[in-house]
Amino acid sequence: MMRYMKWAGIGAALGALVGIAIFPVWQAWVNQFQTLITGIAAVLAATITIRTMERTDRESERRHRELVSIQTRPDRLKVSRALFPQIQDLRDIHFELSDLYDGKIEPPPGDDTREWSWVTEVSRRYLPRFDEIDRVLSRHQFQQGIVLFDGPTTRYLDELMEQNQVVRYTLHRHLEIVDAFDPTSNDHYHYHDGFADVFETAFVAIMLTVQLLKRLIASLEFTDRSYAVQGN
Repeated sequence: MMRYMKWAGIGAALGALVGIAIFPVWQAWVNQFQTLITGIAAVLAATITIRTMERTDRESERRHRELVSIQTRPDRLKVSRALFPQIQDLRDIHFELSDLYDGKIEPPPGDDTREWSWVTEVSRRYLPRFDEIDRVLSRHQFQQGIVLFDGPTTRYLDELMEQNQVVRYTLHRHLEIVDAFDPTSNDHYHYHDGFADVFETAFVAIMLTVQLLKRLIASLEFTDRSYAVQGN
């Protein structure tokens, strides 16, 4: 379009010059309105120049976006593999742990027997979910994407893995004692004697794990949106 306008303008200018040379009336008209004609010509030239610059800028921006997209494609692909299906698996686990963070399974009121029953129930019902957290976060494609996570995400991840390890060890140990119940063994005696500390450790680690899991999911969702924006 701009090319056709350019040649049309050149043709019109040549025609005007020929007309001026042939027809004296045109010469007089041009002499009378020379300043106005010069101003109009300057405005038209400036308009054409501005439109050409705008078109060049748009083309440069498009090429820049394409270059950025090409350069970040490997990172976006790595993030995509790290988040899917892992992020949905973590959402599912968090939903299954809803009884814990919604307060439906409340801690017992400082009673040794009730504390023992509470830890036993939580171990049997929710230990597989805590084990699943570890399996999801240990997947190869998730581990490869960690280098692309931002600071808060990696911090939530590190703290979650640390607290979840405490939960898994404590609950697995508790089930070992319960399933191999022997009140005459020293192992059982010492475990039961120090169970108040076991309960406190388990309860705090469980609550922290559930909270950190929620924060990690939100942070991973933000990471997904950030890299999706870069790919547009």
